[in-house]
Parts: sequence; C-alpha cells; structure tokens
Amino acid sequence: MIVITQGRLFAAALVWALSLCVMGCGEEESPGGVDFAYVWPDAGQRQGCSNANCVGCCQGDTCMSGTTTGTCGIGGAACVTCQPRETCSGGSCVAQTCDADSCPDGCCGVDNTCQAGDTVSACGGGGALCEICDSDETCTSRICTAKDPGLKSYTVIAEGANLTGAALVYCNTHFNDVLCDVYLNVKSGGVEGNTKTINNSMSPKWNKTLFKVQGTHLKAGLTVKVYDDDPGPINPRICSVTYKVTDADLTSGHASFDCSAGGVTMATLVFKLTAS
Repeated sequence: MIVITQGRLFAAALVWALSLCVMGCGEEESPGGVDFAYVWPDAGQRQGCSNANCVGCCQGDTCMSGTTTGTCGIGGAACVTCQPRETCSGGSCVAQTCDADSCPDGCCGVDNTCQAGDTVSACGGGGALCEICDSDETCTSRICTAKDPGLKSYTVIAEGANLTGAALVYCNTHFNDVLCDVYLNVKSGGVEGNTKTINNSMSPKWNKTLFKVQGTHLKAGLTVKVYDDDPGPINPRICSVTYKVTDADLTSGHASFDCSAGGVTMATLVFKLTAS
C-alpha cells in the first residue's frame, strides 16, 4: 500500500506548478502562497528605444541625448542631423545668426556659431564663413597663408607702369614722339619674358603673362629693364631695377616698386603674382 504524506503531496504540487511555468506561464502562485514569475532576460532589449524610455532621441534602438547637431531630438523621436548654420536647441534644429554684425572679429562656423577665426581649422574674420587652411598653410591675421609662400610657384604678370616726367629725356623726340613707347624685359630664376610696346603712353598697361617661376627665385630678385622702343637697332634703356619680392607681396599677389636712373625715379612698376 502506497502512503502519501502531506509533505510529499505539497512537494509534488510544487514541482507541477514549476513545470507549468517553464512551459510558458507568465506568473503562477504555488499552493504554499509563494509567487513565481519568469522574466525574459532580454526583455529590455526587446523594448527598444521609444518615448517610454528615452527623453532624448532614438538612433535606431539607441537612446541619444538629443542635444548635438548630429543627433538632435526629444521625447524618443528619431534623431535628425541639423543643416549647416543650424544648431540643436531644446531638441530642435534652429537657425543661428552669425554675420559681420554679431561676429565682427571672427568667422562663422558651419553651425552658424561665431569662432575666434585664428586657427587653421576655423580661419577668417568679418563674420565670413570660416575656412579650413591647407596642410601647408597657417592662419595669420585670420587669413590662410602659406607657411613659406616661397615654396609655391607663381605666374608673373606685368600689369602696368607709371612713368614720371623725368623719363621723357630718354624718349626719342626726333620722330615726333612726344611720349615714350615703352616695353619691359623681365627676368627671374633663369627665365625671362618681354611685354609688347605701348606707344605714346606715360601709363602703359600690359596685363601680359610673362613666365612661371618658384617663389624662392622671386624672393632672390625680379629684374626689370624699361625700354623706349625707337626706330632703328638701338632702344634706349630708361631704367633697370632688381627687386627682391617679399613674402607679403607673394601673399597679396601683387608687387609694386620703383625703377630709377641717376637717383631719379623713372617709373613705378606693377606686377601680379598668381600662385599655382
């Protein structure tokens, strides 16, 4: 005869209740009054990101703070990326005001914030859009400039000249020339070029591309000879000068200097220097 005691009966009932929970019950109460609940270990992951668990914004299943321009949002909404010249404020992308009035001494970043304008990553002034300087440049006086402008190559362009009254003594007056017929011969770094002749002018304008040369050669010297183009084999030279181009000239892209003879200024020469 099998005798089932009260303790064995309780144990059997407990095993039966546990087996039911393993097979899928969400919550079961045992005959002894003890609560049994099975919680899935990945329940939080299955919940994902939503307004129920994220005060910022949702990037996929990840809750972000929602305060940056790259992930902006609030209340569990999908994160958005703000446009250039926008910032994230209160979970929304809003336009910022950055211009010459609000940022006179610096430059405006892509997020429309005023930057100091004195770094290679944000260089500029006057409220203009900040520039990112090249690897061979530095930010000087809020302008991206070559660390050594002489390392670049430059196209030399003769723009023009202004001759003084003293230059008339070198111009031919025997063929009814009342003004000079001027052309230039220009050399630097072993290369040279001539302009065409501008007749009867004390302010000739050429805008003539002469040659390309490295900045170090220009800094060593740009030699210019100014001639009066006369009929016949001999053209009087009005003056000549060797000018050492400066870093400031290379940076600005222009050089202007005087050409003298006998201690008298005969011409002021203007050149354009285009970096390439």
